Amino acid sequence: MKYGILIYLLLFIIFCIQLLLCFKCTQIKTKLIPTLIFVIILIYSLLLSFGLLPGIYTDTSSTNQIEAIIYIIFCALSFISIAVAWIVYKLLKVFNKNRSK
Repeated sequence: MKYGILIYLLLFIIFCIQLLLCFKCTQIKTKLIPTLIFVIILIYSLLLSFGLLPGIYTDTSSTNQIEAIIYIIFCALSFISIAVAWIVYKLLKVFNKNRSK
């Protein structure tokens, strides 16, 4: 469980980066940069798990699958963090719009 704090810290950093991009950037392309990065990592991990790409260890496929599972878990948690940041952004935007009326 000693790595749990590190995982939460990393997800909090991803959440903060996404929330800052949502508030500071005006173009949707720049707001989607973290999402696109994790989509690329997810595609790589899926190709790695199906054995279409060589991983770090080229001698066995089971280590490639373990590596791919670690990437997939990290991407899933990161997507949750990014989704929460978008939800917080939209809620704050709606509340500020209602308050200004």
